[in-house]
Amino acid sequence: MSDQLNVYVTEEYGDDNKKLYTKVGTAFPHKQGGGFNIVLRKGISVSDRLVVFPKKPDDAAGDE
Repeated sequence: MSDQLNVYVTEEYGDDNKKLYTKVGTAFPHKQGGGFNIVLRKGISVSDRLVVFPKKPDDAAGDE
């Protein structure tokens, strides 16, 4: 199992504040432990919140 996680930006929309998740990168634990490295796709501007989820088996292998 991979230690990589997917990183998403969230945006609220609609009257009931549904959330839209847009994948913007990958996170993985520091080799020394105690934290994560987050690698964002080039050209991504983040103005609010990042959300990190475990990768699913069907995620593209080289997708960052």
